[in-house]
Amino acid sequence: MPNAILPVIGQGKFRRTTVQSLSAISLTASAQAQSQLDIPIYGDLIGIGFDVTCTASGTLSTPTTVNHAIQEVSIKDKSGIAIWQGIRGSDLGMLENFRNLGRARTVTVLTGAANNYYTFIPCNIEQKDQTARIQLTLAPYSDLASSGCTGASVNITVVAYYKDQSAITYTERFSRQTFTTTTGRNRLASFLPQGSLITDVFFSGTEAYLSSIDFSENGAAELSGMTVADLTALDNDRLTGGHVSTKFSLYVSPFKPNTTTVFDYVGQSSSDTVQLFLIEAR
Repeated sequence: MPNAILPVIGQGKFRRTTVQSLSAISLTASAQAQSQLDIPIYGDLIGIGFDVTCTASGTLSTPTTVNHAIQEVSIKDKSGIAIWQGIRGSDLGMLENFRNLGRARTVTVLTGAANNYYTFIPCNIEQKDQTARIQLTLAPYSDLASSGCTGASVNITVVAYYKDQSAITYTERFSRQTFTTTTGRNRLASFLPQGSLITDVFFSGTEAYLSSIDFSENGAAELSGMTVADLTALDNDRLTGGHVSTKFSLYVSPFKPNTTTVFDYVGQSSSDTVQLFLIEAR
């Protein structure tokens, strides 16, 4: 397994343990939910790694990438409250990129051979919220190409990383929402959970259909009229690998949505499907 890109969090020792190992699982025509598994408690958790090998069969037309073999990753805390909600395998590369400031691995395109992909997602799960439980749902093999895929076999290893003396004081909760935007002003603030502390906002969509973004926590217009070029420049300044097409971060300071919060996605030319990712600290 490749070495993970570990965040720098003060002093202390790291520990890594395997949470789940799936070997030679055949993808079928339908999604397959795997059993929920406990994530061992060894202190505050600081990240999760996914090592995926997928061998697709058939004549693949417009193949996708290895991470599409996972349809969804769900994590819940000891009370059954979501820690990861709606996070797809295809989202892992984007999360690694923004959470590691652009130090992300290239997601491997499927070729019909045994293609491998490893990703590490920094995420805090405070010990008081454990035992956390993780559940993988494997994708149908049709998700691996636009057409021509007749089956696939996957090996998946899920690894948890811990660090003592981490000084973590909250659990980061990841969620994804899907919106269909229209030409003009799409007001997304009403979909932000009021009162929660949001630390990160990412989104993906078609760049040609985005005119600008307006954001304000309390009417102060922290981001106003931010065009694709402006958002791209932010990524290029902050991310080691620079901007990745169709993927954006707002780079806002942690905030608590309220009745005066503005988050407007101004669309142009056509409707679009936009994926909005939030990370809450609680």
